[in-house]
Order: sequence, then structure tokens, then C-alpha cells
Amino acid sequence: RALDLVQTRSCRLEESEDEHFRVLAPVFDFINHGSTPNAHFALERWSAGEAFLVVRALQDLEADEEVLIDYGASARPAWKCLMSYGFVPQNEQEDLAEVYMHGVRYEVSADTLPIEMVVAASAEENIQQTQNDQEMQEIETQEVVLTSTVARKIAERISEVGFFLLLEPELGPYEVFDEEESFELTASEVLSHKLAASLRWSQHKVLLRCATGLERYAEEEESQGKSQDE
Repeated sequence: RALDLVQTRSCRLEESEDEHFRVLAPVFDFINHGSTPNAHFALERWSAGEAFLVVRALQDLEADEEVLIDYGASARPAWKCLMSYGFVPQNEQEDLAEVYMHGVRYEVSADTLPIEMVVAASAEENIQQTQNDQEMQEIETQEVVLTSTVARKIAERISEVGFFLLLEPELGPYEVFDEEESFELTASEVLSHKLAASLRWSQHKVLLRCATGLERYAEEEESQGKSQDE
């Protein structure tokens, strides 16, 4: 509990590039995270060299508008934010989702892929298409390009992972049933299950957007190829 308190209520401040520390600041620790923050905080030194934790608005704020800051790297991706602060941010554009392909773990966003994932998928495609070692050596010297075939293959895997995220078993708000017994969930268990479901849904949306983008990319590549042939 003490560690949770420090993790969720403290903030990291920097005196310089090489010097930083964490502080617990009353009232400041109630400011929530926002994927699009309207304020920022920093350590400022005023007269006599005294240091103050200062929050400044990034834009004009309306009366009663909530002040939001960016919690930084500890709030990205969504699973890290859940582990660090106990909530799932709703901004899939900045989020990353986990995908295993042929036993290797990758993290994709709504509009980007790690180059290692493209290289691995391209290598697999090349192995299936090559007829001999000489052809394989020639392919290995070529620059890796995301072809429409490879894009569709990755999109298929990403869609599959996103689909299975929705198949995770959901528990009712009050009872868990198995073959032999049923029992009531505690309030903390209900909250935990809801947060887990929220994270799965967040990851599903990221994967769905990524797969859709790859399919669109593949269609555009194939359309350009047909136009050039004509």
C-alpha cells in the first residue's frame, strides 16, 4: 500500500538532465492525467534560489474546466498506465498493443509497425517463394519493403489477436460460476475485472485500427501495381 501511494501520488521532477527526484506534493497529487493535457508542471527557481513545483496552463481555461497534465512515459502504453495508476487511458492513437507472431512479441500502434515485425514476415514470405539457395541469397541483399502480401499477412495475425481479446471470459458483477460452486465477488474484484475488460477493449481498438490500415495500404499498393501494368 505504501508503494502504491508513492507510485500514484508522487511526480518526477528534474533539476537537470542528470539530476531528478520524486516528490509528494499536496493538492498537486489530485490533478488527473489527460492524453491531451491543458497544463504542464515543472520545477522553477524563484528569488533566493528557492525551488517551487509550478503548474502552468497551456491554453485559456474555462471556469470550472478540469486541469489535466500528462503523466508522461509511466502512462504509456495503456497496460503500463493501468499498472502504475489503476486506470486505462482512452486514447488508442497513442497506445500500443501486444502481438505475438511465430513466438516473438511485438508492440504495434494504430498506425505503426516495428520494422522487426516487417522483416520477420517478409523473410517468411521469401522462404515460401524461393526455389533455391541462390534466389534466397539475392533476396537477403534486397531492401526490406512492406509489400501488399506481407501487409495482409500481418493484418490477418493482428485481426486474429484482436478477435481473441474479445473472447476473454467475462465475470458477472456479483457471482462467479464454475462446475461445482458459486461465490460473490468483492468490490475490489469487480473493479479489477472491469479494468481488465477495459484494457482488452482498448487493445482491441488499437489492433483493429492497425489491421484496417494495413488492409487499406495493401489495396492501394495493388491498385498502383495494376495501374503501372496498364
